[in-house]
Amino acid sequence: MDNSLEGLNLHDPAVEELKLWYETTEDKETKERLLKILQMHIKRDCYSINLNTPVTPVRQEILQFTNTNNWELLAQQKVTQYRLSPNMASGEWAGQVLKMLVSMQKAKTVIEIGMFTGFASLSMAEALPADGQLFACDIEPYLEKSGRSFFDKSPHGKKITVKIGPALETLKTLAKEGVKADFIFIDADKSGYVDYFKSALDNNILAPRGTIAFDNIYWFGEPYLQKGCENTVMARVQKAIIDDPRVEQVLLPVRDGIALVRRVEDI
Repeated sequence: MDNSLEGLNLHDPAVEELKLWYETTEDKETKERLLKILQMHIKRDCYSINLNTPVTPVRQEILQFTNTNNWELLAQQKVTQYRLSPNMASGEWAGQVLKMLVSMQKAKTVIEIGMFTGFASLSMAEALPADGQLFACDIEPYLEKSGRSFFDKSPHGKKITVKIGPALETLKTLAKEGVKADFIFIDADKSGYVDYFKSALDNNILAPRGTIAFDNIYWFGEPYLQKGCENTVMARVQKAIIDDPRVEQVLLPVRDGIALVRRVEDI
């Protein structure tokens, strides 16, 4: 019997709990049943991903780099400011969703807060017109060099401008320069989500009929499973969005949850 669990998505805490049960139970019948359930989950995810248009070769290279780079060693050697992880990257499914959203938005300008290795950056850039622009913001200088090495291999890479520094400062600078983003993707430090959201609206960085997308809204179940969950970082993000009368929102159950937000008058 094939007992492989390769490709299991552990963003869902219920799946992680089933996996733990599978690994610890000594009852053979229970173990076989749990394995079957977990493999059904893998097949569902694979089915979803396989129905998507395959990612382009350069984006595939980025995924390979993300999953094989020795992030721990880079942090130990102080090449990066902190320990990065492959889990920080948008997956194939989320990348295709973002690309489709940017296309449907007919966006010309995109701001991404939290670039990491640039998979989502290039995914969205591929949907921009030839004269489109994407500002990819990150705090880690190492990622600018690594990201640029991949962007330069793609005809869409020229649309991407990397901005290294605190994202709030970058947003203020872009606002002063008169930048209006048709699509803003927020996928950086979770404690900064509320400030990024408010900055985009308060400083009119979000263009008329624009959309803001937030990644990791489920945050591995933290907002709805933890005791006192109303005080967790992501729960505060959700409250800030829900309580803001200027916007409407919807949550897409893709990977770790993507929330889409638009101004009320644009619905």
